[in-house]
Amino acid sequence: MKPGSIRKGISSTTKDTQLNVHHLLEHAAQAHKDQEVVTYRPNSVHRYTYEDMHDRAKQAANALEDMGVQAGDLVGIGTHSTHEAIELLYATASIGASPHFLNPESEQHSHYLVNHITKHAPMDYVFLHNDMADRPGELLPNPDEYSYVTYGEEERVVVHTGEYLGDYEDLLEDAEDEYEWPRIDEDTAVVMTSSGGTTGTPKAIAQSHRA
Repeated sequence: MKPGSIRKGISSTTKDTQLNVHHLLEHAAQAHKDQEVVTYRPNSVHRYTYEDMHDRAKQAANALEDMGVQAGDLVGIGTHSTHEAIELLYATASIGASPHFLNPESEQHSHYLVNHITKHAPMDYVFLHNDMADRPGELLPNPDEYSYVTYGEEERVVVHTGEYLGDYEDLLEDAEDEYEWPRIDEDTAVVMTSSGGTTGTPKAIAQSHRA
């Protein structure tokens, strides 16, 4: 047998399950539903449970589909490490789309990656933390081409370019509470990230659900 070839033995009789990230959140919500998830923010501490996170992720999934996000789309997220970002990560990936976290530290790298990645998949929607909402041009080339949602504990900021769809909390409030997670091909990109660019131009990296 050639080196690197895949060997096939007796076929399994167990159920063939696609490895999807929503299984992680579902398990946490069932087995550890009262466990607190704590986010330290500049002006406060946010606390809720895994069950709360799962419920809000389902609302976010409904909101994304109501906006028109479909499997195969990219969703831009300009963010800090917040509970909203985690909800969006799970919700976006679990409907078959792929979140792309924008780099607020480097305008040059952020613009390059967006231009590179959007050659392969559409990115029409961008979620921006309120402290980034007044400067989308630092994260995105051609910022007037996108539809925006803002979020965060800070005072709400309206994006004055492209189409402003409103605040994340308002979208969740209007969304249905129940959502049945679809089965996603486990080779689908669960998130689009990038290399650090320390040795040159940053490279886009697509991590799969299975990985």
